[in-house]
Amino acid sequence: MTIETLPGGDFRRTFAYDRGRSGADWFAYSVERCTPGTVPPAADACIAARYPPTTLEVAPDMGWGLGPNAPNGTVRVLVSLDEASRVTRVRVVSSTAPELNIAAMERTKRSRFRTAIVNCKPIAADYIFTVDF
Repeated sequence: MTIETLPGGDFRRTFAYDRGRSGADWFAYSVERCTPGTVPPAADACIAARYPPTTLEVAPDMGWGLGPNAPNGTVRVLVSLDEASRVTRVRVVSSTAPELNIAAMERTKRSRFRTAIVNCKPIAADYIFTVDF
């Protein structure tokens, strides 16, 4: 966790973890802006000028009728998010087992994401989501 002082006495707490466990690949997964006292920051306060997209919750594997003899594999899904982090479109970009594609797209649609923030504004954008079976 890092804490930065902001103008006006506010501060920003950023929570991150080291993805590679090497001390060189830190990934920020949450950020919050805090204001002294009991009044929260203004609704339009910039919390993070730049912030990467994040998968908040991966939907559980529902099986999607694959059965016990379903193959193992990896499906890479292009997920389109709007500014409010809602999934607007999914499309398979690569797959090691095409029979897994529909299940991967359904799992992607049911997962929760947070889109990237650029210049303090969330942006609509496309991201790759990988589903392993």
